[in-house]
Amino acid sequence: MDQLLENVTASLEMIKTDPQLSKAYTTGEFYFMNEKCLVLSYAAPKVEILVEEKDGETKIQLEPKGKLVKPVKEGFEVPWDGASIAALLKMEAELGKAHRQERLDHLQYTREGMMHRVLEERRLKAIKEDFRVEWAENIYGDHWVYNTKGQKYRVFLRNFDREIGYSDSPDAKTNKLGTTKHIMAAYLQLKNDPILFERLDKTFPFI
Repeated sequence: MDQLLENVTASLEMIKTDPQLSKAYTTGEFYFMNEKCLVLSYAAPKVEILVEEKDGETKIQLEPKGKLVKPVKEGFEVPWDGASIAALLKMEAELGKAHRQERLDHLQYTREGMMHRVLEERRLKAIKEDFRVEWAENIYGDHWVYNTKGQKYRVFLRNFDREIGYSDSPDAKTNKLGTTKHIMAAYLQLKNDPILFERLDKTFPFI
């Protein structure tokens, strides 16, 4: 832990003294100070951090490189930029908190990181799997979502801003997420098909 913290500190000092990284450091500091960084996982000595930028979210993995730390995106080392510097500042803060704690020698997910991971898993399944939706006349009604095996699950769409709802699938009864891949698939079809969205009655409450 001490060595990793030293690597992080040395990397920050290197960045601060590099005039070419001045703008990137200012951007990274802004993201960090405004709580735009979320630790997804850490398996010493590697840390994965999600940074919310203006144009979307970026996953940064930070890992040791000699006496410094290197930023990695999608498996490739990349130059320092605002997002990766924000992640480095977040890493420094988290290591400072954990300095006196037991060394993290296995993968651990924070609660927020776990939530993000399991939601992302379901989102990818909703995109990749070929779901068919049998729509009710009313958008707030009970819809049926069929998978490729012909199994069907009832879906009720509850909140269009948060994209959550109810499903009678086994996953919905246990995950406490407010969504499943079936619910996500239904929302995805509505977003991709504006004609369908306009066609469905939106009277609420309905009988």
